[in-house]
Amino acid sequence: MTAPHALAVEHLSKSFGGFRAVHDVSFHVATGEVTALIGPNGAGKTTTFNLVNGQLTPDSGRVLVAGTDVTGRDPRALWRGGVARTFQITATFPSMTVRENVAIGVMALAPHFWSLQRPASLSGSATDALLADVGLTGMADLLAGTLAYGDLKRVELAMALANAPSLLLMDEPTAGMAAAEREALMTLAVRVCKARGAAILFTEHDMSVVFRHATRIFVMSAGELVATGTPEAIRRDPLVREVYLGKAAAP
Repeated sequence: MTAPHALAVEHLSKSFGGFRAVHDVSFHVATGEVTALIGPNGAGKTTTFNLVNGQLTPDSGRVLVAGTDVTGRDPRALWRGGVARTFQITATFPSMTVRENVAIGVMALAPHFWSLQRPASLSGSATDALLADVGLTGMADLLAGTLAYGDLKRVELAMALANAPSLLLMDEPTAGMAAAEREALMTLAVRVCKARGAAILFTEHDMSVVFRHATRIFVMSAGELVATGTPEAIRRDPLVREVYLGKAAAP
């Protein structure tokens, strides 16, 4: 029997009043696959992400994670079910150490997370493994608020991986970063996720990052999915070049 996809989106639609943000969008992400969702501003990428991650409920359609219908589940339930997400603006606790930031994610999986008497050792080995995976062992005791932006992105990545996800959603992961930092972060994310067997779906405006790291690309325009294919196929697609890539995609 064929294993279920890490993510399957089936005929998703979402409107806000008279505005059709997403219309009949379907695609899938295979287990361990690295995929990108691109398109011009207002194309519906963020709404699609929010539908997949439970911030929004679709008007119609389904979202399946590893074969399970998770349509309408809230983000916390999805996180416990193996879906993780990073955001365009880093979400860390600046007054806490790097280790404490990552430990919060690890400890949140425990059924007694909100107890006032959590065992101190609960997050030890798992936290250390995550810090090592993203190259932050030497910074573990530094306050997050003192780190450079690129290092904060690595902290956020480690926090996102704390639930051992089967799917990692990355919303504009390299926004605000220099070219070298963008490449380093995506190379790290792809390497760590592949080692852990996690699939990635990311949005990104830097096409060099998209074409270098995605094995398949989904293109949206005006709320609809207009193309799906390999980086080479997308680069040469006349419709994609017309609605988004322009001359930059010319062979």
